[in-house]
Amino acid sequence: MIRAALVRLHRWAGVAIAGFLIVVGLTGSLLAFWNEINHWITPDLYPGPHAGIELDAAILARRAEALAPQARATQVYLGYIGTAWVTMEALEGAPPLAFDQIYLDTVTGVELGRLKFGVFPTRRAEVMPFVYKLHYALALDDPGGWILGVVALVWTIDCFVAFALTLPRARGRSRKSFFPRWKPAWLVKWSGSLYRVNFDFHRAGGLWLWAMLLIYAWSSVMMN
Repeated sequence: MIRAALVRLHRWAGVAIAGFLIVVGLTGSLLAFWNEINHWITPDLYPGPHAGIELDAAILARRAEALAPQARATQVYLGYIGTAWVTMEALEGAPPLAFDQIYLDTVTGVELGRLKFGVFPTRRAEVMPFVYKLHYALALDDPGGWILGVVALVWTIDCFVAFALTLPRARGRSRKSFFPRWKPAWLVKWSGSLYRVNFDFHRAGGLWLWAMLLIYAWSSVMMN
């Protein structure tokens, strides 16, 4: 009775969160190569290292404010050689901005471009910022963060449910001890039917990667 309930719980939890995990997994794979992809699709925004003395953050912030007098700089990010990201927000009483990032050359202070971070991309420069927001909040701001937080919590609980389902059933008439009876759960019977191979691969793969999957799931709860 309990095992049947756990099977249903595991099955429906997997169905419910699968789509979200696919989106997060694919976008996370792209974000792992954020720098390389950004430099490839928008080389004009990332000139790279070049001759000259780099300006400090305060000067770059004032430069951005001079380029957008209706806004003020709130953050200067210098994580890219040759390019500074300056985050902007509208001044009190000013109309909303059509952008929230200005890209500046760190040596000359020349504007390289501007965009609104996370909007649906209509230009190449907006592609990776949108992927970033899709990964962290499904491009839905706070509601998306809550959704992914709930998904991560379900995933965490399901990790323990799935682990419990791999444990051998009560001994009954079997004289084997616990570990010999649990051993088949860690293996794939390649000579079995397609269904059996798929089932074994699912169960054994989950067991071998269980600790890593639990870390991913629980850290996702914290991050959301």
